[in-house]
Amino acid sequence: MATNNPITTASLVDTDWLQGVDQAVGRDITGGAPGWFPAPDTWVYVAAGTFKIVGKNVAARYPVGTKLSYTDSGAKYSVVVSAAFVTDTTITCIGDGLTGGVISNARYSYASTPYGFPAKFAHTPAYSGWAATPTFACWFSINGRLLTYYFAISGTSNATSASITLPVAAAAATAAPIAIKTDNGADDAANVGNAQIAASSATLAFVRTGSGNTWTASGTKAVNGQITIPI
Repeated sequence: MATNNPITTASLVDTDWLQGVDQAVGRDITGGAPGWFPAPDTWVYVAAGTFKIVGKNVAARYPVGTKLSYTDSGAKYSVVVSAAFVTDTTITCIGDGLTGGVISNARYSYASTPYGFPAKFAHTPAYSGWAATPTFACWFSINGRLLTYYFAISGTSNATSASITLPVAAAAATAAPIAIKTDNGADDAANVGNAQIAASSATLAFVRTGSGNTWTASGTKAVNGQITIPI
């Protein structure tokens, strides 16, 4: 049986702190969904990755990295990437998205692995540097304010550069080596390439070598690796 927090308060911060204690000790406060607490606010659809809480400033309840659980044409999960108040509180999130229907069963969590939350989300990025839609195997996960993005991309090159667009911008410039890569149809493992992103940018650029040598604008171009960025 679920055990509700017996203390009530009008303070948003106090309320969420007390629920956070419940969550930390594993107390089930939602009647069958450990790690979550029910949202006291009505979530209203704005766009595929945005909802709002009308007429209330509750941005502090939904900091970056807050996990969300809700029903919107099916059970879905997302992660908060921004929350701001101007007349209404507007929440931007990434994950399963929203379809425009009534949002119900709204829950939120600050836990790292609340019950049922997926380990990763599939993602199909916008791209540049390939002649036609390449083959993608891309996904991301978020833990707090860190996004880990895994990429495996292969296709015909049409430029000496290559990049994709991540689902959220980086808070700071970050780079990581590319584990496996192909240039002009040939294995290029001898050269250590990099995936790099600038602060406040969502564009992940791939350079062929550490010194920034460019790709061949023909043949098969492929990259495979992962990067963790602050958001």
